[in-house]
Amino acid sequence: MRAVVIAVLGLGLVACGPSDVTEIDPESDATELASDSVNEAADIVDGPMLGSYCYRFEDESVTEGLEIEVYESGAVDGYHFGTIHDEEAGYFAAFETQLTEGVFGDGNTVTFQTYTEVDGDTQTGEDLWELTADGASLALFDQSATLLPFSCSDLINSIWPPMEE
Repeated sequence: MRAVVIAVLGLGLVACGPSDVTEIDPESDATELASDSVNEAADIVDGPMLGSYCYRFEDESVTEGLEIEVYESGAVDGYHFGTIHDEEAGYFAAFETQLTEGVFGDGNTVTFQTYTEVDGDTQTGEDLWELTADGASLALFDQSATLLPFSCSDLINSIWPPMEE
């Protein structure tokens, strides 16, 4: 099951910048972003920058978010969550992954210990994320999509909208 989750997550992830970033227009080119948030995201790879970074991705089969927090102590942790959906096959699943004990490694990588729950199954392991000025992606996948900056304040509701009463 872990391989399925990793494969699905590798299909596409959207990187997120500091919490004051607004949603990116999917029609725009990420390299055209001239905001401070992209420059601040670049600082993560040059040396840990304190603060919250959020990411989002959506396509026909997955909607997911990623929150990363870099603390004064140098600790890094996060939360990766979303839904896997295949309407044609009638398959829908929610997943949540706690990212803990993040360690900056060689180049632009951060290694996290993971605790994932998906479809009632619990999995533990390790994820290696690559962080660059342009975004973040799972480093274990050659074809992993890049996560693009997204507003932290809007992230969870964009993935799991509140239910109407």
